[in-house]
Amino acid sequence: MERGLRQGDPLSPFLFNIVVEALNCLFKKASAMNLVRGAIFGQREVHASHLQFADDTILFLHPTMEFLLNSRRILLCFRFEVKLSQDVPCESW
Repeated sequence: MERGLRQGDPLSPFLFNIVVEALNCLFKKASAMNLVRGAIFGQREVHASHLQFADDTILFLHPTMEFLLNSRRILLCFRFEVKLSQDVPCESW
C-alpha cells in the first residue's frame, strides 16, 4: 500500500491548500497573541505578517530576535505536525 497521492491527481492542490491553511492560521494566531509582528503597508496601514501564494510563503517580520525565534518555532512545529521531510531553511538562526 502506498501513501500519498499520485502526481497529477486532481485532489493534490486541494489537499495542499488545506495543509497550508494550517500554517496561515498559526501565523494569524501568533500575530493576535503578539508573538510575531508583521510589517505595516501603505497609507491605510495594512498589517501583514505573511503572504502565501501557490506553494510559496513569505514572512514579513518586525526586526527583533524575539519575533524571528517565534517564527522559527512556528515553522518547526508546522514541520513536525505535517511530517515534512526537509528542514525548514533556517539552520543559521
